[in-house]
Amino acid sequence: MLNDVKDKKRVQWEIHTVTDHYAVNFMFNVGIMSASTKIINALLSNSRFRMQSYTVNGKIKIGYGVGNTETFDGLTEAEAYTAWFSYIKTKERDFKAQIPLINMSQTQFDSLFSLYVLSGTWRSVQADIGTFDVFSAVKSGKWLLVADMIANGNQDRVSRMREASILVLADYGSVFSRDWLRNEGIQHTRSIYSAGIIDTKIKKQAEAAYYRQTGGFLPKMSERAKRQLKLKYEQHIQPHQH
Repeated sequence: MLNDVKDKKRVQWEIHTVTDHYAVNFMFNVGIMSASTKIINALLSNSRFRMQSYTVNGKIKIGYGVGNTETFDGLTEAEAYTAWFSYIKTKERDFKAQIPLINMSQTQFDSLFSLYVLSGTWRSVQADIGTFDVFSAVKSGKWLLVADMIANGNQDRVSRMREASILVLADYGSVFSRDWLRNEGIQHTRSIYSAGIIDTKIKKQAEAAYYRQTGGFLPKMSERAKRQLKLKYEQHIQPHQH
């Protein structure tokens, strides 16, 4: 694996502004650390809320990518977030168990955690010229080198550059709020339902989750289907959220 980044591939971090010196420089014991709210929100923004099952690279998913895809109830945004957050906390425990350091800053933790969640490993980064040995650079405390290695990653380049910017500058970038993600998911369901959903289970998930989320019905639903939803979920619908 590659242990250095050539000068022409290094980022001129010194010309950029550090947005939070405390987050970048203050060291905490890893044992008491957790992912910051900022990185949680940034990671969530990488996902989109889907009330019904969908397929990505041959894998069936639901919600924010985590949850029971077999349910006929679909998922409300709150249910989807609960499932996703539980998954993230599990990943956090796994990540902390792998860290070879006693102390880290918040941005060091957040950057590597994001890399771990999104790529599957924080120990290495695939680049155009080969694979960078991030583990050795982290263990040696060469954090600018770590940032440059991540910045040169060629898989999901936007996320890799954001992680590098978090590490050095505490720059977490722009994120989508849960309100935006929820509303986008609602509109997505309306759109695909209007276009026609062939799969019976996915269609029922969409109908049920939409009703439970909004208290309303999807366009062009039959009166019979509406009555069935009201009978099944009337006591459990959320306040109207459009």
